[in-house]
Amino acid sequence: MMEYRDLRAFVTLSEQLHFGQAAQRLHLTQSALSKQLKRLEAQLGAPLFERGPGATRLTALGLALLDEARELVERSERLPRLAQEVLAGTRGTLRIGFGAPVRLLLPGAIARFRAHSPEVKITLHDLSTHHQLRALLEGELDLGCCRLPAPRGWFSRPLLRDHLVAVLPADYPPCAHLGELATYPLAILRREKAPVFHDHLIHYLAQLGTPFAHLEPLSDFAAGIATAAAGIAWTLLPASIPVDHPGVRTLALTEPAASWPIGLMRPTAPDTPALAAFCDTLLEQASARP
Repeated sequence: MMEYRDLRAFVTLSEQLHFGQAAQRLHLTQSALSKQLKRLEAQLGAPLFERGPGATRLTALGLALLDEARELVERSERLPRLAQEVLAGTRGTLRIGFGAPVRLLLPGAIARFRAHSPEVKITLHDLSTHHQLRALLEGELDLGCCRLPAPRGWFSRPLLRDHLVAVLPADYPPCAHLGELATYPLAILRREKAPVFHDHLIHYLAQLGTPFAHLEPLSDFAAGIATAAAGIAWTLLPASIPVDHPGVRTLALTEPAASWPIGLMRPTAPDTPALAAFCDTLLEQASARP
């Protein structure tokens, strides 16, 4: 296996074309420099330099390999600097999972974070709580922003709360509570799309003590709004889902059973300075919300 020091000796001598100057630049003796070059040439199977009494020149092989060797040396020299930047939190990659409740919170937090750490790459992944938890367990996300509580033993911090809102066709009669809608068709999100939300919703409806008939499955929340606007059925959505359609009206559900906390979480405490700093920024951004 070729050693970095031998490649560096090759590149340095190719720039100096003088054994004494190259050795001085590398803080080596000329004999040590010669040994490194001979070791590299032995591995490659041919000389890299022509050594004459008046000059040192690259051979055809040396010329052909120089650019690649220079790139390898430069990459090797960048590696310690990159490691220092990652350990200092000024470089790296953060993979962030999120859902609708934090869609307004994240952009401001990311902007604040990038003002101090512009070289940290952030990728966002729009996933349900169930799918964020799975991605965190499989190491595909660095941080989740989803429904609490986190699994036992996980790191977590609360950010905000979300709650249910009923989305009704505009021509439905006025109502003060959901029990008055028991005879109307209700459309709810399929469980496989967001298992945690679906289970919460079913539990909430069961607590109301009113049997809701004609449950219609939905492929996504946008379909629920369209279904209500068409007068087919009413639906229940998180309040964080934008509802802006003239064919519907909404009824906010504010009782405790209709709300839930949203927080950041991961299996262990933040393990890099960049991730710890991003968590702090996100928490500060959340605390500043009206």
